[in-house]
Amino acid sequence: MGEFVLSVHWCDTNDVQMLRQEALIWRTLTHPNVLQFVGLHSEEFDRSSLISPWLENGTLRHFLADSRSHGVDVTQLIWQVCRGLAYLHSQGIVHGDLRGNNILVDKDFCPKVADLGLANFITASNSAPQAKFIGTFRWCAPEVLLDDGVRSKESDVYAFGWTIIEIFTLERPHHEADDFRAIIMVCQGEPPARPGAEQCHGRLLSDELWKLVRSCLSTQVSERPVADEVMTRLESLLPSLATSM
Repeated sequence: MGEFVLSVHWCDTNDVQMLRQEALIWRTLTHPNVLQFVGLHSEEFDRSSLISPWLENGTLRHFLADSRSHGVDVTQLIWQVCRGLAYLHSQGIVHGDLRGNNILVDKDFCPKVADLGLANFITASNSAPQAKFIGTFRWCAPEVLLDDGVRSKESDVYAFGWTIIEIFTLERPHHEADDFRAIIMVCQGEPPARPGAEQCHGRLLSDELWKLVRSCLSTQVSERPVADEVMTRLESLLPSLATSM
């Protein structure tokens, strides 16, 4: 029998009911790049646990900082993450908090998109209305901060663009700025400078991939590619996939 992990959340009665409804939706999802949902365990004192498989390599950001990731094709990892995101979008699901720490890696180095926006719902309770938002605003699209925190498939693509940069640099967006300055930079849609080879820890950030990142980070929502288009463009950068297309 495989190992599993509990993600524990404190909820009031109404939140528990909504959490169960969200869990029922998550359990219908089946994709190699989306974390598998195993079950929901409820205990006394309004404590509920979401159950998922234990993945040995932890978060994507932690994995890439570890020596075990040496030799792994990061473009392949990025493409797999995009596959998971495109699948969620095809099911009408907006992730809402895509970033390196919400992507897990299994023993075969396969990334799994996790969280699935459930934590966004949980921390939207009256007890802590901004608990999650404060910690992850750096990946947000400008319109999310300027439009009452409303997230969309387009803002997911924006977050994916920043996640690509994070995968190469192992740094959060606008890492050089404090939170106050970073909020201004996010709201203004200030584009990132292209990281150099040293900042990318020796990993090659090609011209084609950087062009794709910039399109994902467009401040014009309508100009961002949809996840399926991003996936297709990534496939063209992978020789093993491009030759079979």
